[in-house]
Amino acid sequence: CSSDLIDALNASTAVYGLKSARHLKGAIDGVFRPESREIEIGKIVHALVEGQQLDLVTMPDFANDPKNCTANGARSFSGGTQWAKKQKAKFQEENAGRTVVNESELERIQAIYNALKSNSAAAAEMANSAHEVSVVSEIDGVPVKARFDGLNGDRFWDVKTCRSCDVFDFGRNGTGLGYPFKFAFY
Repeated sequence: CSSDLIDALNASTAVYGLKSARHLKGAIDGVFRPESREIEIGKIVHALVEGQQLDLVTMPDFANDPKNCTANGARSFSGGTQWAKKQKAKFQEENAGRTVVNESELERIQAIYNALKSNSAAAAEMANSAHEVSVVSEIDGVPVKARFDGLNGDRFWDVKTCRSCDVFDFGRNGTGLGYPFKFAFY
């Protein structure tokens, strides 16, 4: 069953309450829910870990294309020129329904996925777990839900990504993304 169909609070929404009650209300109402590129990359990695087939396509580097020029005809290396913006929009339109990433994002996605698969403990956990397990409960009378990426006996795991896997960087970035709160919520 899709956890989206369950009317209950989840960690991804509740984390907005750390900022303010207004942000929580906005998240519940769908107002304050912008997704960062980090979250989008994480969703792609998550889908790969879950064994989903994705239709990824790499956005060409229009900023460095020899045809990229400013309005007055000067050669440019900026992705902000009208020509580059038009090419990006055209590419996205031509690839509607596909997942568009740039070259460095694709390399990063592949590196994260390959690192997970090459780690024997992580690979075993992924292979031996039930995937996408929804759990419903209550906290102080409030209906809550969680969806674990993997559940193996009494252990659960959730794929999380951020800018760096360095212990200190991940701690800072992960805290900023609300990961400790989300795990506490689970």
